[in-house]
Amino acid sequence: MIIINPKGFDDLIKDIDNLALKQVPFATAKALTNTAQDIKAAQVEEMKRVFDRPTPFTLQSHYVKPATKTDLVSMVYLKDTGYTAQSGAPRSKAEAYLGPEIYGGDRGLKNFEQMLRNIGVLPNGMFIVPGAGCPLDAYGNIPRTLIIQILSYFKAFKTAGYDSNRTMTQGKYKETKGHDYFVVNRVTGRFGRQHLKYGIYERTKALYRYTASGYGYGSSLKPIFMFVRNPQYSKRYPFYEVGHKIADTRFRENFIKAMQEALLSARRTGY
Repeated sequence: MIIINPKGFDDLIKDIDNLALKQVPFATAKALTNTAQDIKAAQVEEMKRVFDRPTPFTLQSHYVKPATKTDLVSMVYLKDTGYTAQSGAPRSKAEAYLGPEIYGGDRGLKNFEQMLRNIGVLPNGMFIVPGAGCPLDAYGNIPRTLIIQILSYFKAFKTAGYDSNRTMTQGKYKETKGHDYFVVNRVTGRFGRQHLKYGIYERTKALYRYTASGYGYGSSLKPIFMFVRNPQYSKRYPFYEVGHKIADTRFRENFIKAMQEALLSARRTGY
């Protein structure tokens, strides 16, 4: 969260007359809010610069709390789902996945990863990254449809019609529509004689010619999700640095413009 505190504010208002003095709270609130909007716009441009194909949700993840005449504070923070009981600070879904990009460090556990942990597919202490055979959407992310398909296949949904406690046998589940998925983890170990890295694989039935006059069935394997230790992120999104830079350079200009507009309005109306 970036709180905008104007610097040199006393110098801006020390020589104004009584008429102008009455307009200071209004002009200050407007300048603070406009500066927050400037910060928000700068954050969008910065995300476009540092991230590869950021999603619309990511680009729209910032929220501006406008200032008022009675509350001369404006804030820019990542869109929240509520406020923490301990500090009253915004709690945010966007902050959960952008936090490692802002601060560096470990990535948080995603909802679908937790669901796969709950049923013993994903080992504790491990996380999911796309495998070489995983299709990606236009933004380079795992498609939501694939996540739902995998969760449904392994019966990870705890809703009516799904059995989340289905027993896994040698890391495999019933084949459906010519393909099936299987898991390699600490429980299942290796699959057959093939030593495979931990993860979820798709096995697809494939028709191939084995003689001049006949056909047989084989199978192909695709690594869909790979299980890895917690990925470490380096700090690459300077959220606070961008915000403080814009606040320091834009507030004075925004305040002067807001005061000019306020004084012009006041003189027209006689206030």
